[in-house]
Amino acid sequence: MPSAEKQCLVNGDLLRKKGTVLLSAMSRRVIKEAVNKLESQSYDVVILDIMGVRGFDLLDLAVKKNLRVAMLTAHALTPEALKRSFEMKARAFLPKVKLGEVVPFLEDVLKYEYLPGWKRLMKKLEKYFKAQWGAYSGGVLEGIRTYREDRNGEN
Repeated sequence: MPSAEKQCLVNGDLLRKKGTVLLSAMSRRVIKEAVNKLESQSYDVVILDIMGVRGFDLLDLAVKKNLRVAMLTAHALTPEALKRSFEMKARAFLPKVKLGEVVPFLEDVLKYEYLPGWKRLMKKLEKYFKAQWGAYSGGVLEGIRTYREDRNGEN
């Protein structure tokens, strides 16, 4: 179980509050500041905007530090971005239109390991993604749903 004081990094802005996961408006701060914070501190969860300050670059850095990352997006809401987030080991991929439901998603990011968390996320959002992407979404969603950890020996 994570510490009583949850820490959340949102594109460079550090948020803290006892017993609560917080989210604020996405910051457009310089990537250097976000990189410095990722390299110098530890967080329970990191929320990155894909279209924000080089979200996939920050995802790579955060995952290398074994941090749990949720990708949040509006403009980059594509099957390709979903697949890339999954393959790069983000813990979640959330459309900004679901921002009102972000707390339960972040609780899942904190509670579940990589693959069980993704499978849970897909159960919650599969209908939404299919409505957004139509038939094209099937391959990506099915790939995540049926992915097995023993394919590459990684967690």
